[in-house]
Amino acid sequence: MSGEREWPFPRIPEEKVKQDLKEIFANEELVPRLKGASKEVREYFCSDEFINALVHCYDDVMAFRNAVMSPLLQAEFTRLRHEENDADELWSSKWQRKLRQIKDGHAEEPTSEEEKEILETVDEMVRTRGEAIAKRGEARVVLFSVFNRLLWWFFPLNKKFADPFEFEGHNDFKSSFADIQKEFFAVYEKMGKGEKCPTLGELDPSNNYISRPFNNEKAWKTFFFRIYGQDVENNKNECPTVKKLVEKYNDSVTTAMFSFLLGKRHIVKHQGPYKGVYRYHLGLRIPAEEKGRCEIVNGDVPQRWTEGDAILFDDTFTHEVFNDTNELRALLFLDVVRPLPHPYLDFLNRYMINIFQGTRDLQEVSSKAEQSIPIES
Repeated sequence: MSGEREWPFPRIPEEKVKQDLKEIFANEELVPRLKGASKEVREYFCSDEFINALVHCYDDVMAFRNAVMSPLLQAEFTRLRHEENDADELWSSKWQRKLRQIKDGHAEEPTSEEEKEILETVDEMVRTRGEAIAKRGEARVVLFSVFNRLLWWFFPLNKKFADPFEFEGHNDFKSSFADIQKEFFAVYEKMGKGEKCPTLGELDPSNNYISRPFNNEKAWKTFFFRIYGQDVENNKNECPTVKKLVEKYNDSVTTAMFSFLLGKRHIVKHQGPYKGVYRYHLGLRIPAEEKGRCEIVNGDVPQRWTEGDAILFDDTFTHEVFNDTNELRALLFLDVVRPLPHPYLDFLNRYMINIFQGTRDLQEVSSKAEQSIPIES
């Protein structure tokens, strides 16, 4: 297998990578799930079969899939899901099951408006994800989703929020808060108090169910500097501080934008597809606590923002956003590459991200972002 493609990590010999990975998977401090795993699972993670599949996953997608989705690991995965009883997974699977039952004629249509809205959201989420998968190619999606499951072993599901300092650029972004805030308000005014800015769904229809709720109001508005790895040069040039910082941390930042939500708006439940990135929010304009509820709920954990400070979280949990005040909420929103405990795993993570960002439909999204947000002088 190693002869089919040049070894992509020349600074570290292939055999050294394999040995390092075996040591990682034998280390309960780096892979905390191993503490409760069976002897068979621990041995399988260190086996030549598993390590070879991991090292050459970019050459042989199906061998990698079969290794990670082996009956042994699948049983362990199911056991952990059952033990942790994760609220996000239960919410998503519960409503998808009900939707299927209704469509198959085995359940009655919902009667309450709340249930109708939830089912409409889930229906659109399933449909648009299916369309996105079709566009991005089956092999790529298999690689992406299977590596995502592997990452799940490194990061226990209860870690919904992380220390912002896990993002290497946190200090620089935080210390530049005042300048970034000024740049946001300049853009906000130029764009007709945000009216000329698109929602994410207008740029990427697969996200329409998130940014445009069923009352048809434009809830979540955006101003992109980088979207799925593609720079939006006109927008970057409007905000020199943001541009300088995004370019300084070019290898870490995959998406960057101003994200703003008007008062009395709600971003419905949704979840990201990949554990290889963290989401970073720097508060730019946050209503005072006494004005009402303004927070993100990630999984079952609520978190308010603070002006001038940041939160970092795993967006693969089901999350939603509330702004029950009458005031604007604005953030600098970044997706940043998640740090992993070995250079080769970091390489694989970036490889997966590059595959995702290189798909034609995502390149079209970045093109729309620049064309649809002309700033008037």
